[in-house]
Amino acid sequence: MVKKNNGWLIGCCVFLLVGIIFAAIGIGVYISNENFKSKAIKTESVISEIRERKDSDGKTVHDVYVSFHVRGKEYGGRIGEYSSSMYEGQELIVYYNSDNPADFRRCNIVFPLASGLFGFVFIGIGAIPIIFSIRKNKVRKKFLANDVPYRNEKSTFSAKRKVLEEAPMVLNKPNQSWYVTIEGNSIVANWNWKSGIYQSTENEFVYSVTLNDAGRWTEDLDKMEKISKHSGEKSWFVGKTYQKSVEVSFAKNKETGKREIEKKSMDTAEIKRAVRAYLKDCGWRKM
Repeated sequence: MVKKNNGWLIGCCVFLLVGIIFAAIGIGVYISNENFKSKAIKTESVISEIRERKDSDGKTVHDVYVSFHVRGKEYGGRIGEYSSSMYEGQELIVYYNSDNPADFRRCNIVFPLASGLFGFVFIGIGAIPIIFSIRKNKVRKKFLANDVPYRNEKSTFSAKRKVLEEAPMVLNKPNQSWYVTIEGNSIVANWNWKSGIYQSTENEFVYSVTLNDAGRWTEDLDKMEKISKHSGEKSWFVGKTYQKSVEVSFAKNKETGKREIEKKSMDTAEIKRAVRAYLKDCGWRKM
């Protein structure tokens, strides 16, 4: 699936590609015409006929035919242009191959110029946002590499290393059902099974966010299947887990040694709200 945040980039690339195609056509036609003109002979032709017809879409099109004479012989054919100001008998400049007068062109600059301008406009529309985005990301990375908060007209976000280092101090609180640790560039949240009374399983990964170098983070939510592990000779725990919540069913009381039911549900939304709020307070944004 394409991320929504990348939609603008895809749009820019489409504009860029279309612009390159039209600019290449315009430049190619212009160069070809100039090369032909440099070896051709210039002469006057006369519009001999203008034919009106319908194309495959039912639209009216006009085919313009011209004729000219070379060494007493008539040459001519259809030219690839038309305007409402044209009329039969009108004189037009053409260029012909001296070795083969039947090979002639109008060499009009209007089409290559229009195609080239159209292409460069599209190239600008597609390229300028990409260039600004690249430059902005370079500035962000430079600030973050020096642990300096990055600021612009829209956002201010703290350096990645500082955000990671302070996350456990801010997010981990006494008697909380979950806690966070730092693993590389990620803030990893786990359920805190070891309460003051109940012996439990090893910690299970629940939710993590990974920070990049541009003030953005991505999320990962692990889908746990089932937890059923022994922790000691007789101390044991059984729990059911889901992608969004976990329901604790049984545990052993370490003080009395008796098996008891501890019905307790915990929702990962509680973790996500806290972690997201912390990152947003630091000026970071979700990708």
